[in-house]
Amino acid sequence: MKTVLLSTIVVGLLLTSANANIIDRGHFGISLGSVKFENADAGASIGFISKFEKNVFSDFYVGLGTNLEIFDASDIVPDEDLGLLVDIYPIITYDITKNLSVNASYAYTTGYIGNSSNNFDGTTAGFGIAYKFTDKFEIEAKYKYSDLETDNNVKFDTDRINLAFNFRFGK
Repeated sequence: MKTVLLSTIVVGLLLTSANANIIDRGHFGISLGSVKFENADAGASIGFISKFEKNVFSDFYVGLGTNLEIFDASDIVPDEDLGLLVDIYPIITYDITKNLSVNASYAYTTGYIGNSSNNFDGTTAGFGIAYKFTDKFEIEAKYKYSDLETDNNVKFDTDRINLAFNFRFGK
């Protein structure tokens, strides 16, 4: 599954970089949120987001996105302060109105907590709702569920809730 997802993302990136006309709109943002690991309290997080989308028909867009999220890991691994999650994903967005949209994504996720012995990866499903205040600024609420596994084959789940402040360009 990871190979199929990564192959789709790479092909999408190559198509996007080959012709700038493929991109109809993009988003760069900062998110604030919470990361809840299975059997551990939630830790605060800050993330950096990029999304690039193409209008495929009517009010539907498809695209690619990335997310880098740094989180408080002190309740998960007592000797470590910070963790890192990185998502790369295809995204589908539907503009309900001129200012309101919903989206869904399915990501390859990798990350670590503190040091190299705490590496993990897996997949993340997410959905969000965004409200566009101006042509250049929107706020987006997003929920993400991750199914992850460590290098030592330990499986665990995470739940993430984020509020993103996105700067837009294009349509």
